[in-house]
Amino acid sequence: MKKKFKIFLIAAFIACAACAFIFYPFMCTDLHIKIYFAPDSAYTECSLYYTTTEAPAMSDDNLLYAYAAYDKVDFVLRRELCGTLTGLRLDFTEADNLICINRIELCSGGFVRKTFDASQFFAEENIAATNDITSLQSADIITYIGTDGNDPYILFGPEMIQLCNDTYSHYTGTKAFICLFVATAVMLSRKKIYTIS
Repeated sequence: MKKKFKIFLIAAFIACAACAFIFYPFMCTDLHIKIYFAPDSAYTECSLYYTTTEAPAMSDDNLLYAYAAYDKVDFVLRRELCGTLTGLRLDFTEADNLICINRIELCSGGFVRKTFDASQFFAEENIAATNDITSLQSADIITYIGTDGNDPYILFGPEMIQLCNDTYSHYTGTKAFICLFVATAVMLSRKKIYTIS
């Protein structure tokens, strides 16, 4: 009876240690917001402002600029910003343009963690405000954004900001795989896999 209780305690301790290892919020990785333009889109550049709990005002200190390569721009929000993002504003150039966006990916930890059709990402409930945007329409999975004026931008709402904060990777899946691999290796080592005839 004592032996079984001892084994139970050891198993419980190992299970608790594994859970702590998996769910402890280790330092996360950078968050990539990748915006893919439609193949026939002539528009190739935009910028992203962000605000945080420590820097609540839009400023050039919190500006990310990207020029498209292979019909894609990639904005990198540093891992230090995880949990502190309070605002995101996507800015376009000061000209009359028709921007054709295909899809958006949120990537972290080397994996694509969220994928949106442009029509989903730019849905009305995700947008808090716009400026100098003449049209915002979707057809199939492509969103067409018309701009005019000196400062065209789209300001995203709190739900999209929270989603970005939550998408930062803390390697939870990787750590779970490591624990599963170690547990499997230990179990197999206790069994006689090969027998000598």
